[in-house]
Amino acid sequence: PWTEESLLEQRLRFISLVESGKESVTSLCREFGISWKTGYKRVRRGRECGLAERSGRGQRRLCSLYLIGSVGGNGD
Repeated sequence: PWTEESLLEQRLRFISLVESGKESVTSLCREFGISWKTGYKRVRRGRECGLAERSGRGQRRLCSLYLIGSVGGNGD
């Protein structure tokens, strides 16, 4: 069976790989087919959301929207 990875799952995997420190952000951006600017923005938002997870349900929802790109236009 084939499995499909949602956009949110891809972005979370990207952030996780960056945080592991095994590969550079630039090489992961190349692998994921995104610009370095978008990659660094995803990492920043992911870190902000990691801290916000403790702030309550509303913050988690907002972070999810940022990670999937529903807030602020096209998600870049």
